[in-house]
Formats: sequence, structure tokens, C-alpha cells
Amino acid sequence: MKAFAELYRSLDETTKTSVKLAALRRYFSEAPPADAAWAVYFLCGRKPRQIVKTRDLRAWAAETANIPEWLFDDCYDAVGDLAETIALVLPEPESSSNSPLSEWVERRLLPLRELEFPAKRTALVAAWSELDRIQRLVFNKLLTSAFRIGVAQTLLTRALADTAGRCAAYTTIRVARVHEAHLHSERFTEMT
Repeated sequence: MKAFAELYRSLDETTKTSVKLAALRRYFSEAPPADAAWAVYFLCGRKPRQIVKTRDLRAWAAETANIPEWLFDDCYDAVGDLAETIALVLPEPESSSNSPLSEWVERRLLPLRELEFPAKRTALVAAWSELDRIQRLVFNKLLTSAFRIGVAQTLLTRALADTAGRCAAYTTIRVARVHEAHLHSERFTEMT
């Protein structure tokens, strides 16, 4: 998750195509196949449907941050983004997780949908406690189905083609087939 969060930060902080391309190439050259597959899925604009109700997220974040809901609401009004507000108000973790993106998505994020209260709240608060601020932001964006980043599909395809040593046309066709939520590491190898 750390590497994907850093990729998100790198992409979000620039409008320069060359910087974005370098960040994507770096990520895909270093990421395990399962993480790369999920990254492609998210960077193509696909996302899981909302996993936790917004009102629950707001209440649990305020409670975890030990602030009244009215103060959380004022922070949200100032920031304008729920995922970012949550990432900013929660206390800093004692350490941050080194678990890969694929593990966070497959074992932590998606299973939340099946949990009922209070298990869902407990699992979510535990996840927040293991993530640093940028990781929380990305996790919350995925959680709320609000993950968007300024990367053209052609740029993503170019980075993948460069990393895999394939032609861009071939990679474009392969990336177009990314449509399932549960990608496996073998799928990334097939796509490249």
C-alpha cells in the first residue's frame, strides 16, 4: 500500500506528463504483479462500489479522532473531501503498514462490505490505525469510491508498455480487458 500511496502522491502533485510517466514506470517496474494489477484497475478509473455508508464513516472518524461530529463537519466543509478530511483528523499511527496493495484490497477493503456493525467499525478503525496519512487518504478514496487521479489511459498504457518491453498497441488491448474487480497476479503477467 505504501508504494501505491506514494504513486498517488507523485501523480497528484504534478501536471507534467514526463514526471507522471516516470512515476508510473518506477511503480510498475518495482510492484509485485498482484499490486500492479490492482493499480491498473484503479488507474483505469474502475473502483469498488461504496463499501461503508458515508454517515457511518463520518461518525466513526469523528469518534476515532475524539472530536465532536459538529467539528468533524466543519473540517469537512473546509477541506471539501471526505477521504482527505478523515485522513487529516485521525491521530497519527505509531507505525504504518508495509503490507502490499493487493493484500489491503483483497483482505481488508473488500471484505468490509460483508461485515455488519460493530465488526465493520472495528475492522475499519483497525485499518486506519495501521496506515500513515497518505495511505489513509488512498484507502479512504478506495473505500468511498472516490478514487480519481489525473492519468490518461494512454499514459498508463505507455508506462506499462515501456515497463514490460511490449508495443503500446498490444498493451492498449490488454489494458482494455481489465474489467473484473478480482484481478490476480497472473492477470498482470498476461496483460504485459
